[in-house]
Amino acid sequence: LLEPQRLNLISRSNDFSFWNTLQSLSTVTSNSITSPDGTVNGTKLTQVAVSSNARLRFSGILTVGNEYTFSIYAKKGNHDKLIMNISGINTTFTLTDEWVRYEVTETATNTFVDAGITNGVVGDFIYIYGAQAEEASYSTSYIPTIDSTRTRNQDSATNAGNSDLI
Repeated sequence: LLEPQRLNLISRSNDFSFWNTLQSLSTVTSNSITSPDGTVNGTKLTQVAVSSNARLRFSGILTVGNEYTFSIYAKKGNHDKLIMNISGINTTFTLTDEWVRYEVTETATNTFVDAGITNGVVGDFIYIYGAQAEEASYSTSYIPTIDSTRTRNQDSATNAGNSDLI
């Protein structure tokens, strides 16, 4: 399966300490669990104040009116509800004991994406890893970023025959 060229708009895709903890309702603990890439770099997101939603926000990356897909790997901790949000449009998922990549696609009405605990109480936690926001109607494979956005080039195939043989 060949993928198109894509840009991960989240400049620190696995460093959630740079995300805004909205209203200081949550904390992040980096390197808390083995992530899908097999290293101990998954993040624990813990609710620390009373609220129904304890979110992390990455702002200033979307253009209003364009379609985006936001994805993140998540895993159940002692809580199993993940909320994902593209510029104010919320989607809730029920987490499992395994890492699963969750995604939402929406047309942006604002410039941010959120992810976090929904319907939680103080002490609830989930695990997260590898956030990605793409200007597209579907997600592609994870594009890790460290300190800036990153583009993955389009895949290509050579010596694959012609369309009659594929």
